[in-house]
Amino acid sequence: MHSLATAVSLRGANPSSRRNDYVSDSYAAYSRQLRTFFQRTVSESEAEDLLQELYVRLIRQVDRAPPTNCKGFLFSAAANLLRALVRRGAARGLD
Repeated sequence: MHSLATAVSLRGANPSSRRNDYVSDSYAAYSRQLRTFFQRTVSESEAEDLLQELYVRLIRQVDRAPPTNCKGFLFSAAANLLRALVRRGAARGLD
């Protein structure tokens, strides 16, 4: 398994392969912490949905430019997903 620091910088490797390595390594490193972070606020099934959405965002970001601080990117994006979820819930409550 490649470290997050080297997964994206492998010379000669297929860009798709580098992306897959980067995302796989980040999932192995942080998914448990992120799931726990989400489950403090939402149900287990909602946490899984948010985790999936978070990794879709990571893939899109890696395709543009890999985050220099993957953990920071993931937790910042996770907090943003929770805020958006709360806003949507609050907006529904106003209807």
